Amino acid sequence: MNMLASGLPLERVGVLAELDPFALQEVAAVMQPVKLAGGAMLCDQGDAGDTLYIVVHGRLRVSVAGARGGRRIVAELGRGESVGEMALLTGERRSARVEAIRDSMLLALSRSAFERVVEQYPRVMAQLARQLVERLKLSLRGAPVTHFLSTVCVQPAVPSARIGEFCERLARSLGMIGPTLHLTRSTAGGALADGGNGIGRGDGGDTRMLAWLNQQEERYAYVLYEADEADPVWSRLCERQADCIVLVARADDDTPPSPATAAPSAPAAGSARHELVLLNAGTPVAGAMERWLAALPSVQAWHHIADNHDGQVARFARLLVGQGIGMLLGGGGARTFAHIGVLRAMHEAGIEVDAIGGVSGGAIVGAQAAAGVSPQEMKERARDEFLRRGSLMDFTVPIVSLIRGRRFARMLTGLFAESTIEDLPMRFFCVSANLSRATMRVHDRGTIWRAVGASISIPGIGPPTCENGDLLIDGSVLTNLPVATMRELCQGRVVAVDVSADKDLSVDRSWTDFPSPARLLATRPWRRRAMRIPNILEILFRGAMLSSIAGERDIAQRVEFYLRPPLRGINLLDFKNLDQVEIRAYEYAVQALERWPFRTGGGTC
Repeated sequence: MNMLASGLPLERVGVLAELDPFALQEVAAVMQPVKLAGGAMLCDQGDAGDTLYIVVHGRLRVSVAGARGGRRIVAELGRGESVGEMALLTGERRSARVEAIRDSMLLALSRSAFERVVEQYPRVMAQLARQLVERLKLSLRGAPVTHFLSTVCVQPAVPSARIGEFCERLARSLGMIGPTLHLTRSTAGGALADGGNGIGRGDGGDTRMLAWLNQQEERYAYVLYEADEADPVWSRLCERQADCIVLVARADDDTPPSPATAAPSAPAAGSARHELVLLNAGTPVAGAMERWLAALPSVQAWHHIADNHDGQVARFARLLVGQGIGMLLGGGGARTFAHIGVLRAMHEAGIEVDAIGGVSGGAIVGAQAAAGVSPQEMKERARDEFLRRGSLMDFTVPIVSLIRGRRFARMLTGLFAESTIEDLPMRFFCVSANLSRATMRVHDRGTIWRAVGASISIPGIGPPTCENGDLLIDGSVLTNLPVATMRELCQGRVVAVDVSADKDLSVDRSWTDFPSPARLLATRPWRRRAMRIPNILEILFRGAMLSSIAGERDIAQRVEFYLRPPLRGINLLDFKNLDQVEIRAYEYAVQALERWPFRTGGGTC
């Protein structure tokens, strides 16, 4: 098979799309087929490079070595996409590792063959150079990794789990996003039999059967393969064809599986992503997800879905295929009450959020939203904690911090008790800064109040949180809106709510030096009409956020929808202005959401 016989529309191949028909034929005639089994490596970082590859069927993962070990995924490539363009131009060594996520068919264009075509059609070189420039621009802007998932294999996490009804619900939800085919052992066998074929061995060697499956992938946006416990051959075929493998179980199983008895083993490098769905009768079962995740270490994402809640199935479908809405809530002291107003406006507009992340005060609001708390209830809780119960500033001897933090701890345990992040019905994370190691700590598992407590531990004001001998402090020291972390959790669109202040804590223009303590006290700063003087709490608070605010001024260009409520005049410790902040943000968001560019409910544009 060559390019001409592959059935791949040439107009879908970016590097070739602008060539005239004669040039296309010349390129197609010299390309050679390459078969790559799922998990196999096409090339490694540092290998000699002299060939471009185009995906005909299947899926490739591109990754680079991380600065601290491990690997970072930079791209996933599906049908019609190419890799290795730089090798044709420079012959340099490979800059990344490329692996097959599932069984794949590629077409290869060697450098020598490419040079022969370029001699006759120089415009091929110009088109290739333009594509490389565009990729470089996206890289410099920090553009997200795009995951063009098209095939999903659903299988039971344990032999006793029933998945048929869930597959039907998931297929309906995927069908709301794009044309979807739900394939079972019987429907595939019947379709092939009608065409005079049969499923055959199902071991990857039946080219007629594989060709038929590839035709379905071309015809439909999404193909859902339902594994069959009674037919291991069909189940293995489903796994080999899948961009993602979804494991399904019930949360109320008496005996969680062990790694020895769980259905899939830990996947090899380059294999399909594994996600876990725990079905429940109405609400997540406390502790169940933690036990299942311990038993299935290969799982990379997890979801709770109630039997009677199609909205949760729809949310899972959006996250699965990269159509989700991930919401980031930044920190900002009393200004974070604005998040409540934004959430109220989004709720009234019928906009659903599929995942949520927060930093500092945004983590408090975000965790409640992920738990299903309404904006109105959040506002009443904030009123109780910050206004009716008095100050949370329990001052102490300033050896480690100005306050002990016990009142904040009591507030957080009152809000979240001992619930865990894993048991939240919506995916959630918050971040803190590891003071000991100068790294960011992402909290997406563990006790909610402890994770949020670490995220709001402002250095100098509150005591650091202790974790395995390290000290954790407020996440806004490093980032106030962790876009990259959200993109890892939620493949889709990121909505950022920025409540930081570009300018804060100004003083009289006539000052050249800060007045002495005696002079400051003489102005009676506690009086309403006294000269405005920033106090030590405000200075420490602002100082903790300074680096992230300065480093994230381009945040509006790095997310799909950016909201910045007008909070001029609201200081970091103005907790008494709860109602004013929430109403200002609500009114702003109502108008801003009139420009909402995505379909209501987190769907496609």
